[in-house]
Amino acid sequence: MRDFQEIVRLCSFIDLGYHGPRFTWCNKREEGLVCKKLDRFLVNDSWCSAYPHSYSVFETGGCSDHARGRLLLEAAAIGGRKPFKFVNVLTKLSQFMPVVENHWDNIDPLYVSTSAVYRFSKKLKTLKPRLRELGKEKMGDLPRRTREAHALLCEKQSNTLASPSQQTIAEELSAFTDWQTLSELEEVFLKQKSKLHWMNVGDRNNAYFHKAAQVHKMQNSIREIRGPNNEMLQTSEEIKGKAERFFSEFLNRQPQDFEGMSVDDLRNLMSFRCSENEQHMLTKEVTQEEIHKVLFAMPNNKSPGPDGFTSEFFKATWAITGSDFTAAIQSFFVKGFLPKGLNATILALIPKKE
Repeated sequence: MRDFQEIVRLCSFIDLGYHGPRFTWCNKREEGLVCKKLDRFLVNDSWCSAYPHSYSVFETGGCSDHARGRLLLEAAAIGGRKPFKFVNVLTKLSQFMPVVENHWDNIDPLYVSTSAVYRFSKKLKTLKPRLRELGKEKMGDLPRRTREAHALLCEKQSNTLASPSQQTIAEELSAFTDWQTLSELEEVFLKQKSKLHWMNVGDRNNAYFHKAAQVHKMQNSIREIRGPNNEMLQTSEEIKGKAERFFSEFLNRQPQDFEGMSVDDLRNLMSFRCSENEQHMLTKEVTQEEIHKVLFAMPNNKSPGPDGFTSEFFKATWAITGSDFTAAIQSFFVKGFLPKGLNATILALIPKKE
């Protein structure tokens, strides 16, 4: 076993993304039942580069106590327009703030109301095309541009060593500045994609970040699913349609014997009661300082929200979007605007006056 582990480390093998059951082996005992994930497809960097859309599927193996493995080199569910996802490295570009400010100034500011959240989301939605355009212009094919900048830097360094002069040194310095800027942008961009929060940026870990991002994508992509009639769905349209139908039925399903729960039942079920100070905390106004503190305490390089924006976007643009962001958050807590379910929960926790 130690020899096998040493080979895995030496060859830098990783577990290929797979579909199927959680476990691939079972001892099939009535007593002392044991299930494990023993079977894996191990690949290396060369495989990931040659077959970036490959994946494996584990299925029931009949008489065997191991699941049957199936390897596919190309997936049918690829392509299509990707949803918007804010790239944090855009905040480091000099053109970023003017783009956001120009867009925000052309729309009326928000105030606390029932429509504040909707209007704030519309502002963000109309900003997305401008950010896409900026990212495509400045970040398009960033790895290739970084490689070309590095090759140019090496050429300028050779010229300086072959024939030193003020001109060649100036050209080398300019090439170094361009390469360093692109390299830093690429590193921050790849770190966000790799989701390696434990490694700090600054040591030019671009190759490692790129590998981790590629592995993360391969292991978390949905390439095929089974439909309600056990048919195989492999195209993007089929998978999206099945997912939409499943969650629509799941979220809208209501049991026939559903009775709900009254506030009195909820109050009797929960023994906890808020103190007077806690009651005051629930009803007091949420200030801009509190919202600012919570936002800037959020960790970086985390997954974005449903709208595709990360916390880094709001942190970087707080001077521009902060007032509207605050109005949207405060609209949830204005008297009468809280959701009915939340109102019922709060009422159940507050003790009645004797």
